[in-house]
Amino acid sequence: MKRKFYLRTFALLIVLCVFVNLSLIAGFNRLFVENVYADEGVEFPVSSNKVYVTLKNIKTGVPSDTIALKIGIINLNKAININLDDIKLRYYFTNDGCSPIQVNIKLFGTETESFNPGLVKTSVVTGLSYPGADSYVEIGFTGSVELNCDRKPIYIELDIKENSPYRNFDQSNDFSNNNYYTPFLPEEFFASGRVPVFMFDPKKSDYVLLTGVLPSETSKIPNPTPTPVVSPSPSPIVPEGEKILATASGNIIIPKPSPAPVGLFEPADIGFPHEGSIDVGFSPRKKEALILLDSSYESNDVDDGLTGIFKYCLFSSGDSLYQGDNITIEGDVFTRNTMNVTTPRTKITGKVEYLFRDLNSYDGPLGGKEIKMEPADAHRYDRYLVPDENDDYSALFSMIQTKVTNLPEKDDAKFLITENTVENYISPEVRANPNWRKNAVQFYYDDNDKSVSIEYRSKEAGGFSRKYDNSLPQYLIKQDKGDAFVLKSNMFFDGNLIISVNGIRQELIDGATSAFIYAYGDIILQGNGATFDDVYLITKYGNIYIETNNCNVNGIAFAPNGKIVINGQSNNLQGSFVASKIQCEPGNSVFKGPTDDQLEDIEDALKSTEGFDTIRNSIALLPYIFDEYTRAGIITYSDYANINDSPINDSWKFFDAATEREEFLNYTLTLSVDEDSKRSNLGDGLRKALDVFNKYSDPEADKYIYIFTSLDPNAYTRSRLSDGLFETDPAFNTNAAYIYDETVNREGNQYVKEIMKLIEEYNNNPVNGKIKLILVDLTNYIKEFNIKNGAKESEIEVDDLTNLAADLGIDIYDSDEKAYYCPSLEDIQSLSIINELAYRSNSMPPKLAVENLKISSAQFELSLPSYIKPVELFFKRASNTKESIVNLSGLAASGGKYNITYTFSGDELATLTTLTRISDGLKYDLESNGLYMTLIVNSSDDWDDGDNPLTVKGTVDIAGPKITYKLFDDKNNDGVRSAGEAEFEVVVPFDNIKFNVEYKKDIN
Repeated sequence: MKRKFYLRTFALLIVLCVFVNLSLIAGFNRLFVENVYADEGVEFPVSSNKVYVTLKNIKTGVPSDTIALKIGIINLNKAININLDDIKLRYYFTNDGCSPIQVNIKLFGTETESFNPGLVKTSVVTGLSYPGADSYVEIGFTGSVELNCDRKPIYIELDIKENSPYRNFDQSNDFSNNNYYTPFLPEEFFASGRVPVFMFDPKKSDYVLLTGVLPSETSKIPNPTPTPVVSPSPSPIVPEGEKILATASGNIIIPKPSPAPVGLFEPADIGFPHEGSIDVGFSPRKKEALILLDSSYESNDVDDGLTGIFKYCLFSSGDSLYQGDNITIEGDVFTRNTMNVTTPRTKITGKVEYLFRDLNSYDGPLGGKEIKMEPADAHRYDRYLVPDENDDYSALFSMIQTKVTNLPEKDDAKFLITENTVENYISPEVRANPNWRKNAVQFYYDDNDKSVSIEYRSKEAGGFSRKYDNSLPQYLIKQDKGDAFVLKSNMFFDGNLIISVNGIRQELIDGATSAFIYAYGDIILQGNGATFDDVYLITKYGNIYIETNNCNVNGIAFAPNGKIVINGQSNNLQGSFVASKIQCEPGNSVFKGPTDDQLEDIEDALKSTEGFDTIRNSIALLPYIFDEYTRAGIITYSDYANINDSPINDSWKFFDAATEREEFLNYTLTLSVDEDSKRSNLGDGLRKALDVFNKYSDPEADKYIYIFTSLDPNAYTRSRLSDGLFETDPAFNTNAAYIYDETVNREGNQYVKEIMKLIEEYNNNPVNGKIKLILVDLTNYIKEFNIKNGAKESEIEVDDLTNLAADLGIDIYDSDEKAYYCPSLEDIQSLSIINELAYRSNSMPPKLAVENLKISSAQFELSLPSYIKPVELFFKRASNTKESIVNLSGLAASGGKYNITYTFSGDELATLTTLTRISDGLKYDLESNGLYMTLIVNSSDDWDDGDNPLTVKGTVDIAGPKITYKLFDDKNNDGVRSAGEAEFEVVVPFDNIKFNVEYKKDIN
């Protein structure tokens, strides 16, 4: 398998959450609040909150002695509001020698509700020495304003102003300024990881960094460059909202120059030259952004990490003591510090590793391969099992707690057992006693199966079964009948736990993915003659005691902050026992190392999803920084694209960034990593992306596919047809039966290339807005993050996505194309990659309202009085020859008029008029080509013979013709107006037809 390392990289703790600085602990209690028990008021860690910032640097009309900002704060928590009194923000800048500095709050509120600006409190701190950040404004709040979890931002608009008349701010290199995202368009909102958010932690009596990044000696400094002019300015004469503005006029060519008369009763040719000018307006450029997010959870070959830890049968990150009688250990043993084996009746058949061995009680061989480690080897797991500054294993428990909180939403059994939730489980009669917590209370694990009960004793009630080194409550699981306690899902207890049952087995219910028993305090497992299958015991702060006799125990015990003490007689124990101290004291007992299935279970159960979650959460912010003409949608893919599945397919849509950004955010937050998949089938993701563009897209919209992955494709979708290798029908909804792993022939990449052919066909259709692909390569970020967290660079292997980029038609070395991004750790922390992607869309110039103007027809209309007889409509060629259009001599007068209507089309239309596109389509010129009419003027009763009875004179003065041109936007470029192609009308008015006539009577 060519995959070596990915977001799944459990051994290297790929949690990808630096940019929000969650301190890695996902927040076990908070996740319960979010997912299952939102109304039960469970306390949750401060660091588990999700708060993001958007920022607009206002420049229009702002003097150079002022920094004008509009900051938006967004709560991404689920079902949890935040009191702004607990929040602080910092905006970092260079003061450029300006002093004193004042801050003026101009606005505070949501888009629909205003708050008192006096509730915002600010202070200015100077004297820092970081690049781009020698000062900051700290923004705090009073008045207990709630930041709701409805995804609607609360805004603060403020001015940072200096009072010296001789100095001004230079914002170009400020740490928090949007110049960092050069060449971002001015005065747009962007997601700001450089305006860090702090939240008050009552346990520390101080504010802790919640999201964002702080300046440092190595911070990137903005290097602004002018934003290029990417398009001509819209024509100022086209009214807003109009597509074209046409001006046209026609002249009359009379037979003879005035005042020379035309002979009465003689043919006369009248010409109708005309010309016009059509200005084309601009319309907003509609855009559709489709995110393809790789949700596969890839395995790795790096063994030197947590997966390596759990391969040991007994693992101590401190000391170990083995003093039982007749102990056999068929597995590997690790002791980070001192190992003490007190009796020769302890036999180890596997590998034995220790830093130091105490030989005072027994100095003989242990039976296995003994390895006295060097200090570097003994400490090789420290970055996973040495506690943090809070004596906590945040990174480990973020994984454990996230997994344990995936509880089924509805079941008769109880899974979350805390001092707050117990009240919901006890009978109303017991609850009616206001002092019920002073006594032990009991309730059933499953009200439909009353064989297993849970007893709760508060510290106030006392009467504990044993002494604990903590002040937590005690819970007792006991079984009155039946052969085993059936675990249906993960369970959590916020205290000490005694398990005294006839056995344990798992029967997972729908929605459950594992069955851990997880407690904050000590866990005591008791039993006689019982079988405990797949028992996974985890304590966050306490010890684990195994006190069984004649029992079979298989599973995992994990006490990184405490010890594991194993007592009892005649037990068979299989699995992995990991603690800060191992105390092994049983008699006549056999230990066996974990099976492959157990290792797979623990690895699956402790997978970190933070990598996927972090990228997903940042993507969810895109509609907040996209412009109002963008729609966004998201598809995840692993074995295949998630939109193949019916529930997602039925409800999938593009979300309008202007009106549906909260809906997009909420939908995106429901997406999850595919924990069971090692496949990355990008070809199927692209195939279904093409499907949604076919089904749900606005044909005129420009289309973007943003691909987020660190994997070269390793799977493909086989055709459902017998004569094909790859499935190429975008509309077909595939399933697992058609998904195959690639071989040495690299079918995963070949499949991508096949789908790219379909995308090229789509782009060649002139009706469709073009699809542009952008690859966001996450490999560099993964490497940098793991190196920062202590991994050796030699341990990290990532895919080279150069070939994938080429398969997608992307030149990774073409900086102008802006189709390839490989974000660094800082790029992720500061959210700059998300802003770059929004900029890629937002900076597209407005499009021409009409892109390919063509004439479909022209209608000539003229009304002549009855004394003027039309003879022929014709073209006069340059050679002065005639080309007849229509013979009018047979036309009869009606109502005293000759009404002439003629429609030009086809070749005649092409002869009549030339339409010329100029200025890249901003303007069209219309010019006619020699249109004439022959007519004969007969005598009119209105004319007077005058003084000369032999001469008749008169003047023709009648309304000129009208020519109405029908034009259309020929998007297909086929010369024929199709459905959906806009049509326009340009009317050419003419001057009056006016000339003199004369007739001399023949007296012979």
